[in-house]
Amino acid sequence: MKKNVKKRESHTLMKPRMRKKAELLLKESEELYHLLADHMKDQVWLFDLNLNIKYISPSVEKLTGYSLDELRNNTLKKLMTKTYFDKAIKFFSTEMSKVLAEPADYILKRSLELELCCRDGCMIWTENTFSFIRDENGKPISILCEGRDITDRRRAEKALRESEARHRRSEERYRNILDNMEEAYYEVDLKGNLTFFNTTAMTNLGYSNDEMMGMNFRKYVDKDNEHKVFEAFHRVFITGESSKGVDWELISKTGEKKSIESSISLMRDAKGNPVGFRGIIRDITERKQAEEALRESEIKFRSLNDTAQDVILTIDMEGIITYANPAAAAMAGRNDLVGRALKDFISPDVVNQHLAMLDKHRRGFTGTMSYESKIPDRHNVGLIYFDVKSSTLFYHGKPSGVLIIARDLTERKRTEEQIRLMAIVDTLTGLFNRRGFITLAEQQLKTAFRTEKKLLLFFIDLDGLKLINDTYGHEEGDRVLQKTSMILRQTFRESDIIGRLGGDEFAILVVDSDELQKNMMKRLKARIKEENTASDISYPISMSIGVAEYDPSRPCLVEELMFEADRLMYIQKKKKKQAGEYPV
Repeated sequence: MKKNVKKRESHTLMKPRMRKKAELLLKESEELYHLLADHMKDQVWLFDLNLNIKYISPSVEKLTGYSLDELRNNTLKKLMTKTYFDKAIKFFSTEMSKVLAEPADYILKRSLELELCCRDGCMIWTENTFSFIRDENGKPISILCEGRDITDRRRAEKALRESEARHRRSEERYRNILDNMEEAYYEVDLKGNLTFFNTTAMTNLGYSNDEMMGMNFRKYVDKDNEHKVFEAFHRVFITGESSKGVDWELISKTGEKKSIESSISLMRDAKGNPVGFRGIIRDITERKQAEEALRESEIKFRSLNDTAQDVILTIDMEGIITYANPAAAAMAGRNDLVGRALKDFISPDVVNQHLAMLDKHRRGFTGTMSYESKIPDRHNVGLIYFDVKSSTLFYHGKPSGVLIIARDLTERKRTEEQIRLMAIVDTLTGLFNRRGFITLAEQQLKTAFRTEKKLLLFFIDLDGLKLINDTYGHEEGDRVLQKTSMILRQTFRESDIIGRLGGDEFAILVVDSDELQKNMMKRLKARIKEENTASDISYPISMSIGVAEYDPSRPCLVEELMFEADRLMYIQKKKKKQAGEYPV
């Protein structure tokens, strides 16, 4: 009996000790929690169920500029814009009803992006996750919020959207320029097949867009002009020099013949290899008729000159101006042109060209000379470019002077320069973009088919780019894309076609190589390993690779070859994920 009493007394004495120990452990746990929260970079908020702030970590103070006391005495409504406060209230109203209705083990899994107003008036974005703190009976008593500053990411996303919008506007602007030109603009491949053209070109020929795309030049010139056109393009291809004022006749869909004047320029890829021709075509049928009328009647000549927008001059055989139309006077900014030497108005670097023209007309040249010339503008702040036609004037069968018709092509020159700069190269990496890659790859497949050579197409996906962007920011994402392009350049040859198709996708077409695929893969993996060893980045560069072979005995399109390589790449990516080798 005495033993039982002693046991009860002992048990009674242990209860206070256990309670004290539990309270001590709870206090230590709370102190540890606050220590962790106070040193976290992410923001920690604690709300009661009415969304009153009960606790905030020091990182919140650093982020918002408000002191801890100010934040404790503040409300969410003052910290948010009305739109996002309403969004937060709606969110909590929905989740609170779930918490009260669901079992005690219900876990809130949703996240919420909110815009907060800092003390200095600037706005910041945070990504927040929420959980409910419950008492020992499972009843929710407070709300825990963990937030992360995503302002830089949101700004980067906004900048990207704005950049894409500017790019679309730029493309539309260039297209509008081309489609509103009075002249026809064209691009052809090295075989003379149309690859690009503006609306005026379709109007001149009378064909639809689908009918003209891929049409060979022989379709719209007759046999008399076919050799002339071929020789003009061949001369530009051999010399690499642009040709201006090449005349021939076009035949429209209805059979109508039109006299045209064309410029021809060689198009090159990023490596300087010729890939086609481009130029501007002007319908000069009316001008030729006008020139004929001018030769028939001096009265008609002067009537036309006075209303013409082109500069029209006549000079004697010493190069002295004998007539200048109003357009010429307006261009020069003076009315006393007659009696002055034309060479005094011409840019010094084309004076010799002018003298050579004059000498040829002195010797009785009976055709029309076409060339470009230029003069300083009247404010001496630039040059005005002209497309010039000159014809010999005869008096009693002897050369007496020269008729000059010059059209201002300054704007056209600027447009040609803008068109030349339209990129087929990815601006970030310096590799071909999708359009450039596919264009060159199509040519290589045609060559491989003719020469019966096999090709290899590597399709590469940069692993974990989204994770890099989310973790280190889009600037670091751009950096790893540039490093990837460097690795590919160092692995493959200059003759191989390397392109960034967009995002994290790259493609390489290996041409004229008998090297085994496994050797190239080995070399690529070695370069990746070397870069990862020597690089200053804090994450490994990893690539998933698929390789498809082009067999000329079973020809296919570039897109089909890319699809097969892409499929093989995803098989490898899946295996890497299953083996735990994919960066996460």
